[in-house]
Amino acid sequence: MDIIAGNIGNNSKLKPTNENPIKMYVGDFDNNSNIEHIITYRKGFKEFPVSNKDELTKQLNYLNRDFFYYRDFAGLDINEIFSEEILSKNKVLFTNEFSSILFINDGESFSVKELPLISQISPVRDIQVLDYNNDNILDILLFGNFSSVSTYFGSFDSSYGILLNGNGNATFNYINQAKSGLKIRGDITKVLPLDKNKSKFVLGKNNDRLSIISLVDEH
Repeated sequence: MDIIAGNIGNNSKLKPTNENPIKMYVGDFDNNSNIEHIITYRKGFKEFPVSNKDELTKQLNYLNRDFFYYRDFAGLDINEIFSEEILSKNKVLFTNEFSSILFINDGESFSVKELPLISQISPVRDIQVLDYNNDNILDILLFGNFSSVSTYFGSFDSSYGILLNGNGNATFNYINQAKSGLKIRGDITKVLPLDKNKSKFVLGKNNDRLSIISLVDEH
């Protein structure tokens, strides 16, 4: 099987690479039996927290004692804010890729292809595979968005639903909204087909009512 992997997309302030991955430290930073997580990014040879002083001290009040003024905190990397002892106790996760990707099964390994640029504008949270235009070539339907994020990132809500037309060679073309009829707003967390032909779908939205859509085929 090939694999379609939805991801956060590239419409973000953070740009992970192999050389400069985005990291997340997960653990109990203040010994209060609660788990905190701190996201960092690299710039040059230093690693900085994404959260500002106000956001960090909401989770970890003791930092106010160490960095009372904003000028005390400004420009500090993660190793200057936390001791090596504290950081070493935490689990460290990292990512070097935010793109939504297609993994093509070549038999013994997978080759990697990024989905079209339009697919990278917002997080992909659910995927359906279908034959939209009945040409016996599989097409892809993507939904997502994620609004409940830090103000640092803004809101990931650029997707109105994305229909990708398969070309039969592991490449896809975007079917614009005028043709697909997709104009769905909100954070879509689940998509399920309502008929065998996958022409109608029910959409689960975060903090909203269910929506039902029917794709438009003008071929």
